[in-house]
Amino acid sequence: MNYDQHWLTSPPGPIAAQDWFVENLRQVLEVVPAQKIVVGIANYSYDWTEPSKKERLEAEEFSIQEALLHAYESESEIEFDPASLNPHYSYSDEQNHTHQVWMLDAVTAYNELRASERLGVQGTALWRLGSSDSSLWPVWDTTHPDDVVRSKLADLPPGRT
Repeated sequence: MNYDQHWLTSPPGPIAAQDWFVENLRQVLEVVPAQKIVVGIANYSYDWTEPSKKERLEAEEFSIQEALLHAYESESEIEFDPASLNPHYSYSDEQNHTHQVWMLDAVTAYNELRASERLGVQGTALWRLGSSDSSLWPVWDTTHPDDVVRSKLADLPPGRT
């Protein structure tokens, strides 16, 4: 499990920033041989509602497709955070509460798969089946990808919610 840098009850932020992901993996590799490691890669989103002064709200977990649909419906622009390499957006709901949404999509999973491969890890597992970005499947098992493989992430078809 190499995710939940920010979790359901934490303040909003990246679910697994790329540098955080790599550093965690390096620390594990100091005590566990790479051939014995199966890295859990996440593929979902968290939606944090800005709490009032008296309450602390827990984030909601959504599939990538649900998060993309919320972004579309709220006319929010998804941004790719250059520091964490995780996509995110914000929107205001009907009660005028601000929401912060952070995601781990196919692109972030691809980056994590490549980092795991470069560090010699022998296995990867996806969390959570059913909430994943369907664009991920054409590249999941590809080792040593080339431009043709990477181009499969250029056009992201909508998945089922």
